[in-house]
Amino acid sequence: MKTLLLPLFSAGWLLPLYFSVSWYLDWLRLEVEPRFHGQSPMNSFPFLHFSGQAFGISACWLALVIVVWTFLVLEHFQKTSRKDAEPGTRP
Repeated sequence: MKTLLLPLFSAGWLLPLYFSVSWYLDWLRLEVEPRFHGQSPMNSFPFLHFSGQAFGISACWLALVIVVWTFLVLEHFQKTSRKDAEPGTRP
C-alpha cells in the first residue's frame, strides 16, 4: 500500500496546479479577451479567486512533499550509517 500512496502523494500537487493554471487561462479567455473587442462579459464565476486558492493548495502540498521526502532520505542515510558503524561489519 505504501508503494502506491507515496507516488500519488508525491505527484498529487500537480492536479491543483493544473486547475489553477486552467482557471487563470479561462479568466483570460472569457473575461479579458472580450474587453479587448469592446464587449462586456457576463460571467459571475470568480476565476482569479479559485485560481489563487488552487495555487495555494498546490504550493502547500509541494512543501509537504519536500518535507516528507527529506525525512525519508535522512532516515535512510541514518540507517545506512548506523549499519556501517556496527563493529565487526565490513564496509
